[in-house]
Amino acid sequence: NPVSIAAGMSSSCVTLAEVLWAKGSPLEEEEIWALLYLATVQLLEDLHKDPAICVICPWSVLLSGEGNLSFQNNASQTEAVPFSAPELLHRQSKNQHIGITKMLVYSLGMTLYWSADYQVPPNQASNTNSFLSDQLHTLLLTLCEDLPHRRLSPESILEACEVYQKESASLPANVYIKKMVQFAVGSVSEVERVVTEDSTASQLNRSHVIRKRLHEKISDTSPLSSQMNFHQGRVPQTHRSWDPALSGSRTQSSYKLFINRIFITLRRHLLNFSIASLQFSGPEFIILSSEPPVTLQLPGSIVTRKGKSYLSQRDLNVILLNGQCLEVQCDIKSKAKDVFNTVVAYANLVEHFYFGLAYLKGKEFFFLDEETKLYKVAPDGWNDQPKKKTSIINFTLFLRIKFFVNHFNVIQHGLTRHQFYLQLRKDILEERLYCNDETALKLGALALQAELGNYASEMHGKSYFRVEDYIPASRIEKMTLAYVQRELAKLHRMNHSLFEDEAELEFLKVTQQLPEYGVLFYRVSQEKKGAGGDITLGICAKGIIVYEVKNHTRIASLRFQWRETERISAHRKKFMIESSFSGKKHTFITDTAKTCKYLLDLCSAQHKFNAQMNSRQLRQTSSEESKFVEIDKSNSAYTAQREHLALIQRLSRSENMLYAANLENLSAGMMSKSCDNLSVETN
Repeated sequence: NPVSIAAGMSSSCVTLAEVLWAKGSPLEEEEIWALLYLATVQLLEDLHKDPAICVICPWSVLLSGEGNLSFQNNASQTEAVPFSAPELLHRQSKNQHIGITKMLVYSLGMTLYWSADYQVPPNQASNTNSFLSDQLHTLLLTLCEDLPHRRLSPESILEACEVYQKESASLPANVYIKKMVQFAVGSVSEVERVVTEDSTASQLNRSHVIRKRLHEKISDTSPLSSQMNFHQGRVPQTHRSWDPALSGSRTQSSYKLFINRIFITLRRHLLNFSIASLQFSGPEFIILSSEPPVTLQLPGSIVTRKGKSYLSQRDLNVILLNGQCLEVQCDIKSKAKDVFNTVVAYANLVEHFYFGLAYLKGKEFFFLDEETKLYKVAPDGWNDQPKKKTSIINFTLFLRIKFFVNHFNVIQHGLTRHQFYLQLRKDILEERLYCNDETALKLGALALQAELGNYASEMHGKSYFRVEDYIPASRIEKMTLAYVQRELAKLHRMNHSLFEDEAELEFLKVTQQLPEYGVLFYRVSQEKKGAGGDITLGICAKGIIVYEVKNHTRIASLRFQWRETERISAHRKKFMIESSFSGKKHTFITDTAKTCKYLLDLCSAQHKFNAQMNSRQLRQTSSEESKFVEIDKSNSAYTAQREHLALIQRLSRSENMLYAANLENLSAGMMSKSCDNLSVETN
């Protein structure tokens, strides 16, 4: 049953899918503009009523012989899924009127882009945008943004269409619709409108290729089976163990979030298009933190015995690195790995081995072991909540990076790099990661470039960002607000040569040079009371760093690299580190025996990760060296230099600063041997 029938709709009606089938090729640009205009007009009319659909697809777009367009709701679920907005696929709330509008805008954009891509050979699919003008391609891109608030409103789309019509002097939109219907009617009647010959899998695959191409540079056109499973409601199987070979075997996520790309593309291609209604929103993790939570349910986690389901069900929140809140429905027997696997499947993180779930105690993040049962770390009262009619106990976990890479070129997927960017960006802003004034300004300017693109006076004006969203509060107080705002704007203009992705990667490279990059901090005390001020242990992939805290500033006083650590042990609240270099044992006191055991396990995990990363980098280096040896096997000086450089690459920035004087006395063999000798004991 049609949701709405445009005035004068005749009996000669065909769907857009039937037009495409009859034509057997993509639509022309003028036809797409006509469809976009009439569909938007009809969409605005339907939204004034109570729209009964939240997905527009080729089977729901009805065209009449008199040049009118309407929407019908008889498309099957399998036909609609490939064109559904991400928030609908993720079962986000559809109650809000603005939410339905944004979902319809997304599916309209996907439908039109699919029409421009119809039956294009696979070897030409990545060049579909070359068949469209920059203006139309950019406009469709803004309709298909993954984040709802990034998408254009129907009013803005209509305005863009009207600007095009004036500039191009094209025929009225209904003329193109009439021609499409007339062409299709004969062909459709012959085959009784059997237009769904293509399999559902083919439709889904093409849909995901389009989604990927809209937001990423496609390097291949391999089948996206893992993503298809995800969008059909099946949670992909994930493996918690870290495997360097895994990253090359799975398809890159098609849901990488691009921050404020809409503004830079509109400025380049739609200068005549009014964007007064658009506003700059700030960092992604601030925007999404105000969005309503998305509900996920652990597969098979709720007890099914009669009368026990309600008593066993629990809710917990998981905060993603982009600020989005997930409300996960689980039960008292759920383990951390159950939640983790569901969350990374939702976030479509392929390289999930860098991440972990953590809870916040004070200002410190404690990562959960995958076998940990949730009730053991839940706040008091969470287990008994359904039995006692008391106020709701909030239980919140955080998706965080647990293992930091030495070089970002080892990360295979853009979405993974973006997660590193988000965490480091927020950690600097919240002063979990220290940087000086100069570096803070440099990073703030790179963040502006990554999130807003090139500065444009006609769009941005003078006050186009909030300083506190880009510079830590203590740095603003020290340098003054006026100075920081002026310097950030100036540095932002100087980054005009960088694309958004390049600015994001440069941000990561600068952050990687910070002495505290990749360090996880935990407060301890010295064994002898009154021996000094507060002590913080920093644990990273390369070893342990001891900091003295003075005037809210961490000052590194001792460093224990794994190769110079003989033994790490824990006894009740005592955490002990024995140096193989000096033979001295250093003892620190934790608040609980549980914390002490946690620090021991974390050291073991970081040491294992470091060894695996070194092994991976060594294989890459050996491969490169073998190519050179084929050219010149006699150049011993080059070989010695390569061994030295390979060693340097296995050291983090903080280690280079402390041990630069000792590097010339080390060798790769010594490092590997001493790392193997490191033992971890629990007394």
